[in-house]
Amino acid sequence: MANVQIKISSGICGMETIIRASCDDMQNVRLQAVSGCSQVMRLAQSVTELDALEELFSGFGKGKVMDAAKVNIRHAACPVPSAILKAVEAAAGYALKKDVYIVFE
Repeated sequence: MANVQIKISSGICGMETIIRASCDDMQNVRLQAVSGCSQVMRLAQSVTELDALEELFSGFGKGKVMDAAKVNIRHAACPVPSAILKAVEAAAGYALKKDVYIVFE
């Protein structure tokens, strides 16, 4: 069983999100989220269980996470949808856990 926890600090909005993902079979991933952002919480409530293969290999910008993000997240640059996909990828065993950065210099 793979368990993953990711913390996202979204930037100037000041919102932080914790994503927890777990997977027993390298395909079916269960998600939980905690966030002060109501938009992120609506997104998270609509994607509590995902098929990792469908999410990760349906094409860029496609799948349930991105469909839910289009409906629930108003800020196009919100990093949470991508972070959810990274959590799914790691929990299902398709990628190693490795930090991702966006750094202004």
